[in-house]
Amino acid sequence: MAEKKKQHYVPRFYLKRFATCDKKFNLYNIERKSVIADGNSVPYKDQFYEDYFYGEDKVWENKLDDLESKWDKSFSNVIEERYSDIDIENLKEFAVFQYGRTLFQLKQQVDSSAKIVYEMLKMVLANQGNDDSLSLNVAQQLSEKKAEEMTSPAKLLDIFEKIVIEISDLEFKHISFKTKNKLISSDNPIVVINPFLKTNIGFGIIGLVILFPISPEDVCILYDSKIYDKISKISNTCKNDYIVKMLNSLIFVNAYSMLYSKDLFPKQLFSDSDYSLWKENCKSSNVSSFGTNKEGVVAVHRGSIKYDKLPYFFSISPSFNAIAPDYRTPVPRKYDFGYEKKIKEEYTVIPSVLARSKDDIIDDQYIKNYTFNHERYYFLIMKYWGK
Repeated sequence: MAEKKKQHYVPRFYLKRFATCDKKFNLYNIERKSVIADGNSVPYKDQFYEDYFYGEDKVWENKLDDLESKWDKSFSNVIEERYSDIDIENLKEFAVFQYGRTLFQLKQQVDSSAKIVYEMLKMVLANQGNDDSLSLNVAQQLSEKKAEEMTSPAKLLDIFEKIVIEISDLEFKHISFKTKNKLISSDNPIVVINPFLKTNIGFGIIGLVILFPISPEDVCILYDSKIYDKISKISNTCKNDYIVKMLNSLIFVNAYSMLYSKDLFPKQLFSDSDYSLWKENCKSSNVSSFGTNKEGVVAVHRGSIKYDKLPYFFSISPSFNAIAPDYRTPVPRKYDFGYEKKIKEEYTVIPSVLARSKDDIIDDQYIKNYTFNHERYYFLIMKYWGK
């Protein structure tokens, strides 16, 4: 066997923490709703890899070896409650890298690139009068081929390596569970959500939450402490089985196709609604097109996952929760003059535009509410930025 041929997209040091002393764990196929290997546990080392996934040059494979060595030590330090600021930085780094190196992320990026190229080709063909079904089919095939050529796990890691700095300001919380039920994990183990904005996820955006289990008893949370003020106040030890259930549900709907657990999977693992949400998340696209075939606009937006319930400590702080979701404009966590100008214009400029477009829906009361809420949000964000 060639050296370093088996390249894992979920690292072995992570997987081993969900395995028993015989180095095995239970594997569950979500689509089939069945446990792999007739219910028998499987060796964790043989899971979640592809031959030369990061390339035969082994550049990224070698870099990941060094990174995983320090991440492994920091995981142990966190679990043993003797971690330092350096360990926290290591876990932040792990979270971003791991988010960007999975099959799920690769598929999303390829699909997005293919759709962008296809929508552009559609417009070109329409303007040339060649938008028949045969031409569109060829365009789709070319788009998919081009997207696969443009995207690779190594290129994704090059991108996500630069993103690590964006979450340096997030607070860290480790929770150890002393419960009957244990945490599971998946082939897409990093959960990135934004309960404050609901649909707008960006690593540098206000309201970000990143969570991931690091063992069947431990979860790590990186979060915007100005938005979620309860997380820092909760105990580092939790005995609530219901919270484990909610976290496992979140891990489930975020998965690509496989789950793994140190314990046996019960027959009734998750609800029908969990399966429905998982299917929606798998099919979701972050590319939209607007306009006509000849004159369209292709928009790329941040992806987000749909989920059911979150533990109580993810509740939004009162001052921000008072802002209705429709008025929560996505802004960076770090001050940005351009964004300040944008959210200021929402209550100083746009109301006058709305006043010229009055109808049955947009009336004086609507404009008054719009202005009041956006002005309140502006001053709240300025306080958030320390301005």
